[in-house]
Amino acid sequence: MLQVIGIVLPIFTVIGLGKAAVHWRVFDAVATANLTKFAVYFLIPALTFGIIAEARPANVTAFSLAYLAGCSMIYLLGLAATGWFEHPTIGHRAVFALDAVWSNAVFLGTPLISAVWGTEGLGYLVGIMVSSTAFLPMSVALMEVDASTKSGSTIITGVLISLVRNPIIVSTVLALAWRLAVLPVPLPLHMLIELLGRCAAPVGLFCLGMSLPQMTREVVREAAVCSVLKLLVMPVVVGVICYLVGFTGTPLSVAVLVAAMPTGANAFLIARGTTRFGDSSATTVVLATFLSMITLPILLYLMVRI
Repeated sequence: MLQVIGIVLPIFTVIGLGKAAVHWRVFDAVATANLTKFAVYFLIPALTFGIIAEARPANVTAFSLAYLAGCSMIYLLGLAATGWFEHPTIGHRAVFALDAVWSNAVFLGTPLISAVWGTEGLGYLVGIMVSSTAFLPMSVALMEVDASTKSGSTIITGVLISLVRNPIIVSTVLALAWRLAVLPVPLPLHMLIELLGRCAAPVGLFCLGMSLPQMTREVVREAAVCSVLKLLVMPVVVGVICYLVGFTGTPLSVAVLVAAMPTGANAFLIARGTTRFGDSSATTVVLATFLSMITLPILLYLMVRI
């Protein structure tokens, strides 16, 4: 319990500092937008590239596919669950679905899993991170389709151009290609992506705090539903699928725990940069992170006991 709280509290502190910076007018709307762009165009791509390209190779393909199958079910459920929104758009559905499956695996997952399951657990965590990136281009594509006012092949061309211009998607594709080519990362590049990647989590959380909206009933209700999907439904679905496939012990525990982690700030950064639904995504990240201080210690205790 104390371990989880000790990791989650700094997250809330950084978010609170971002909110306070706007409240005290240290940053205005222009500064908020520019800092968010800095995170999206430089910090998050560096972090993503480093995780995928430099991770130690591990034979976790079947495990990653099982986790991906569970996430896919939740993603589809998230797309369908938004039917109760008032006039839901494709972009809104995509934001909600991404919030429901995107776990805070780096900032929250890495220290927890490393402390409990060590190097073996981190190997499975990397497999999850790599497989989960599939939801980024899928979500961005849906958001771009919603934002387009054109039709037919013009929409497809526009979506492809938007994906190519999205720095997070580009860094993911480059990292996967780099990993498949089994290329070593040169020391200068390693130092650069490590330097930028270290800033990704705090700056992303700070931007989240600066962008927190007023807590309207509609936004809170949406965040609450998404948090239930993320913290309660997703670990059950992922756990059942992994168990049916044949995984037990450490891989099963890691899959369930990562699935039960709150929504990561990356989902908010993509939503804010691509759609007008950043408010609901930001609220979901904060609410899910707060609730995880209750759900994660209970689940961690159960996983360790199994």
